[in-house]
Amino acid sequence: MEICLKVDPARAPWFGCLLSDEIFLHSILFTAYACSHPVSEESQGSLALYHCATTLGLLRERLADLESKDATSDATIMTVITLAGVAEYLGDRNAARNHREGLSKMVSLRGGLPAMNGYSQMLRTKVCRFVMNYVPCYPEINR
Repeated sequence: MEICLKVDPARAPWFGCLLSDEIFLHSILFTAYACSHPVSEESQGSLALYHCATTLGLLRERLADLESKDATSDATIMTVITLAGVAEYLGDRNAARNHREGLSKMVSLRGGLPAMNGYSQMLRTKVCRFVMNYVPCYPEINR
């Protein structure tokens, strides 16, 4: 079963998040550079590495205090989903596993999928799509 939402990209909640949340912006820039340019292209590879390092640094800062709202904010969860997807795409199974485990913990801290009412249920939809994509390969995500 696939859940589809018709959304005008300029009005989508994630567009505003790109403009207001530094971690999400850097994760998307990392994704764009890492997936569209080989790392062997020095200038493009260095941009991907810069945005990756910035994203991971900001993520560590947010996750240092799991009691803060930022640690499990919609943007932080979307960042982790993005990082897990890029890690899979690039073949880094260890990083992908770490991000999946982190996502699982973040969803639990938010009270599980039923409690995730972020951006008009778009976040819950993204998490569900992520789970549906990875469950066949990684049964541990069902926990």
